[in-house]
Amino acid sequence: MDRGFTVEGLTVTYMPRDMGVGNADTIQQRARFFGYKLPYLGFCRVFLEQGLLQAFQFYVAHERDIRQRLMEHRGRPLSEWRRAFFLDSNFRPIRR
Repeated sequence: MDRGFTVEGLTVTYMPRDMGVGNADTIQQRARFFGYKLPYLGFCRVFLEQGLLQAFQFYVAHERDIRQRLMEHRGRPLSEWRRAFFLDSNFRPIRR
């Protein structure tokens, strides 16, 4: 098995990997454990190493900040939006 393998009905994921080099875009992609399975989200379980768990928590805080800033900018052109992203110092936005 490799990336992109789908298991129908999967509700448990174990990820023994660490956060790697800390690319935020990679952390975001790894967070798609179950795809979009809202109807049975309460049954889903994810087991992570402590460092990766913290990385996901930091990323969620980053994403909430961006969403809040977009909501505050609502109704105005995006070209006028001052992009100031507060990313945890453990992350890089993308690979070099």
